[in-house]
Amino acid sequence: MQMERSLCDLGASVSLMPLSLCKKLELLDLKSTTMIIQLVDHTIRRSIDIMEDVPIQVGKCVIHCDFVILYIDKNL
Repeated sequence: MQMERSLCDLGASVSLMPLSLCKKLELLDLKSTTMIIQLVDHTIRRSIDIMEDVPIQVGKCVIHCDFVILYIDKNL
């Protein structure tokens, strides 16, 4: 089978969104989760919620992404 153009998600990354942006965009379709994430600086954060199947437009292509919602201090 030959595929000339395709997208592949290997699950190696996580899309994060700050809680403040989520509130600003009025995105309210959140699902509870008990996910704990270790960031690159080795800090551990507990996610607040998760948003699934958010349509993101890149050029003419629309991709559905999942976002993990985190509280991120504005002073960092």
